Amino acid sequence: MIERKGILGIIYLTMEWITRIAYLNILWVLFTVLGLIVTGFAPATTSMFTLTRKWLKGNTDDKILPIFWNTYKREFVKSNLLIWPLLIAGYILYIDYQYIMLVDGQLFFVLLVVFVNILILYLITILYIFPTYVHFKFKNIFQYYKNAFILGFSSPFITFSMLISLFIIGLVMEKIPGLIPFFLVASSSLVLTWYANLSFIKAEKRVN
Repeated sequence: MIERKGILGIIYLTMEWITRIAYLNILWVLFTVLGLIVTGFAPATTSMFTLTRKWLKGNTDDKILPIFWNTYKREFVKSNLLIWPLLIAGYILYIDYQYIMLVDGQLFFVLLVVFVNILILYLITILYIFPTYVHFKFKNIFQYYKNAFILGFSSPFITFSMLISLFIIGLVMEKIPGLIPFFLVASSSLVLTWYANLSFIKAEKRVN
């Protein structure tokens, strides 16, 4: 057994995390395809966030594949019911944007301001929706949307830090595209979960 102390320990832990993240990313790709992408994306993403949440809580020795597969099966229907309204809303926003670009004059600026504000609300919800879904247990799916938005909106610095971190990940992947199949999605999940946990802790402190 390798001693996890000193420089060798740091190297070992680094390689362990790299392997863990790459494995999770590959599982996400495979299970998304398994669900024919359209219906596989949501349960695969839920499974991924479930594992990153466990890791950040210190449960790094749990077997990855059984947890991923069991979560995927258990959350297949509910996670799709969660994410599809958001995907439809995103498509509607895209259509609205195309329409706004055709408008001239003062109406253009009015519609653009309204659109930007709605888009911000939408993006905040998207950032927090999966961390919120795997952290809380609500019977009503609408509660996940509401809490995801409230948590993100009430922690602007954390939310902004999320965006900056995702931007940095995007830059790294752009420079080294070979990393994308192994690290893009899982590393983003880890970052979002970490920041979302800070928001959860902050909210709990406000309540107490």
